[in-house]
Amino acid sequence: MKKKVFALAALAFLLAGCAKSSNGDVQSAAEVRSGSEAQSEVSENALTEEELSEFTELFNTAKYNGFLDSGFNSPKDIEWDDVFQYGAGINTKNISDEEEKAYLDEIHHDQLYETLIAIKKTDMMGFIEKHAGYEYAPDKDDLDTWEPAEYNEWVYLEKYDSYYFENYYYNSYWNCRCIYGEKEGNVYTLKVRMDTDPEHRRSNNTGKNYGRYADRVLKVTKENDELVMMSNEIQWDDLCVKEKTFDVDMPQFDSTLRFYTYNVDPDEAEIEIVKDGKHFDMLVNSVSSSMGLKYLTSIDDIGFFDFNADGFQDIAVLGNSFIGEKVILHEYDDTANGFNENAELDEENTPELKGNLTIAGVKKYLLGDNENAVYSNYKEVYAQMAKVYHIADDSYKFDLVYIDDDDIPELVVDCGGCLSLFAYEDGYIHRLMDGWGYGAFGNYGYSYAERKGIFFNENSDYAGAIHYTTVMSKRDKGEIATDYYVKFINFNDLDGNGEPSEEELEAEGGGTVEYYNGAGEQISEKEYEKLASKDGSICDSKDLGAHMDYDTLLTELEKLK
Repeated sequence: MKKKVFALAALAFLLAGCAKSSNGDVQSAAEVRSGSEAQSEVSENALTEEELSEFTELFNTAKYNGFLDSGFNSPKDIEWDDVFQYGAGINTKNISDEEEKAYLDEIHHDQLYETLIAIKKTDMMGFIEKHAGYEYAPDKDDLDTWEPAEYNEWVYLEKYDSYYFENYYYNSYWNCRCIYGEKEGNVYTLKVRMDTDPEHRRSNNTGKNYGRYADRVLKVTKENDELVMMSNEIQWDDLCVKEKTFDVDMPQFDSTLRFYTYNVDPDEAEIEIVKDGKHFDMLVNSVSSSMGLKYLTSIDDIGFFDFNADGFQDIAVLGNSFIGEKVILHEYDDTANGFNENAELDEENTPELKGNLTIAGVKKYLLGDNENAVYSNYKEVYAQMAKVYHIADDSYKFDLVYIDDDDIPELVVDCGGCLSLFAYEDGYIHRLMDGWGYGAFGNYGYSYAERKGIFFNENSDYAGAIHYTTVMSKRDKGEIATDYYVKFINFNDLDGNGEPSEEELEAEGGGTVEYYNGAGEQISEKEYEKLASKDGSICDSKDLGAHMDYDTLLTELEKLK
């Protein structure tokens, strides 16, 4: 009669972490089993070293490596963009020049910068059925595509019925080791350790077998060398600080967030945010100093409140650093659905917090008596948002502009190289632009048609050999987006590759113009004229920038009705 797969000793090993030898090395399954009579109970179902090596080899291939990235409770929870990011062993390596050009046209680039993965949708469907056990056709939501398509995101081309992705880490995925496993029937339970060797391209966290780099416990079935996935449980609890690990319900999320604090690295306390068992975000608590970028070395307290008047809860983290106590502010970005480090506060640079550098003290400093963050008019909202930016960097400039045809202005924040634009809606901030760069890489900046809700951008490649004029407008949700654009090709593209050579720049002819809609699809001049007829001329636009300091902005707000 077969003995049970999980005797108590084995279960403790599998879920609490590997046994350690006296020199700190991970013991083999055989060494673990020989340690006591209780452990020998599982020897009949525990995998041999040879079997563990076979699983290690499989998970170190492009075919299966992507299944390790994100946790899943069932096959239908699998993040397919993780699985296919390395090609899953089925990617097309030699697509035609025509297909490659179609991809580049879609993302508005003139060349590939990384290895291009191209996978037919039908091949994806076959892979999913074979290795997840159900029929499914992945769509843009599964593969995290953007509209309009952008570099470093999955792109779908209907003409070829294929998905495309440029991967910097191609052929450089996770190394891993299967360190323990057991079998019951055809179901294998495997403990997989992520390799954090500093020589490995993906491993920037040497020796960190916790958080995103924690061990995985997978359940799979296996027939020959073909695996079917059942679940992947990331061991988030390994090495966490138990008393500083907790659940939080934040109103902008549909399920509870779990905050894991780790203090393994004495130079950096880390906070991982997990949602539905999967990595959601990581709070980077950096501290600026004359010695370069440092981090909080311990976490003392965390607070949750809306400090930037956008209606979403933000995060304040109190902790110690090598230069004293700090509070790091993280604002929620609803466009990216994550948290961005906004500012750091301390007693030395913030006199109002002298003797009261606490979460409660910071909340009082930021919100005053408005502890529930409820505002009665746009002036209060803009003043609050500007205050947060001013605290982050007192060199930021501000302005008030009239984008729409109403009498409520919009707020511009200019950091000198990037622009943010905010509108007032339903008592809170609406982000129209959030840190949009300008002044580099051929981007001349942004302008707007006053009270028409129309925006313009001028951008060039190859020192002006190719120039884009883009027309955008506000959306009901999210940031402003492209309506259409014009591509001016100011050289004679003799070889048709879209890139100017010295010979082509000197050649006579050229000067062609192409027109595209907001989805990046080429349209006729007549279709373009129809789109452009309602927008007016770019010659009538005003530069979108800022010139007021913080105090001047507050004075101007007070003057308005």
